[in-house]
Amino acid sequence: MEASLKQGNTLPASVFNYRHSAGRHFFQVPRPEQGYTMAFQSFAGDHPEFQIHSQHLTDTNALNFNHALHLSGLVQLSGRKLACADCHQPDAANTHFQPLRFDRHCQSCHSLQFDAHNPQLHIPHGEPAGVRAYLRSLPTQYADLARRSGLTAQADTEKFVAAQMRLLRERAFNGENLEQQIFFASDPSKQLAVDTARGPESPRARFAGCAYCHEVKPGGVDGLPRITPVITPDRWLIRGEFNHAKHAIANCTTCHAAPSSRRTADILLPTKQSCTECHSPAGGVSQSCSTCHSYHAPSGGFPSQASSH
Repeated sequence: MEASLKQGNTLPASVFNYRHSAGRHFFQVPRPEQGYTMAFQSFAGDHPEFQIHSQHLTDTNALNFNHALHLSGLVQLSGRKLACADCHQPDAANTHFQPLRFDRHCQSCHSLQFDAHNPQLHIPHGEPAGVRAYLRSLPTQYADLARRSGLTAQADTEKFVAAQMRLLRERAFNGENLEQQIFFASDPSKQLAVDTARGPESPRARFAGCAYCHEVKPGGVDGLPRITPVITPDRWLIRGEFNHAKHAIANCTTCHAAPSSRRTADILLPTKQSCTECHSPAGGVSQSCSTCHSYHAPSGGFPSQASSH
């Protein structure tokens, strides 16, 4: 270990960056100051706490997400409470989970339907330029909707478009700049409260704005807001192999404290103590190094001084 530390100190920091690999995103933990953690005798005994917990590391994902809210019963899917498996679905090998996608895991509830009078219309999810283009083409969108609804006369279509644009500005967005409201509104509860006070004749769609979920910054030269990309790691423990299928006997919340997590920054990995309930002599499940760790010597092998390790 000492020899490896000395060699590591001569190498550029980029050599130890495993954040990206073959299009995947790994969570990068800081290197231990001494180059390694510690020597220990067994996992159940003196194996150190996982670094994510011991150093209180946080998720830097820019998405605003609250696990507790989604599992509290306030959010429902098809008339029932959401469950972990509604969003976290196994991959083809049934060992890890598929990446989360807005269209597959979020859109059924967060439809981006901005006009309660015309729920067929949805703001496109994607780049700010596409959102701006859509908003500036709303008269055309309403005209297409009128034709799909059976209005064929030009005068009727124009009347429908004018009425919908007026209702949208006056009732849904209180006369504020529509584009700014879509991009920067971030508190749907306040907006819905205002709408409720006006009475049932002026409904409002349950879409708050991009900033409800995303970090949105003021625009640059082109005036377009900047939305911080959402980057969710594919793997949290780079050198720790884990097979979810082998752990399916346990309930998700036995290992992951999702029901009490209200911050995106929370990394909901189990603690070492949670793992030792099974991976220990008392639990009866293997606790050998190779149970969780893959062999990770560099392709050139260890330095000769460390060949015995």
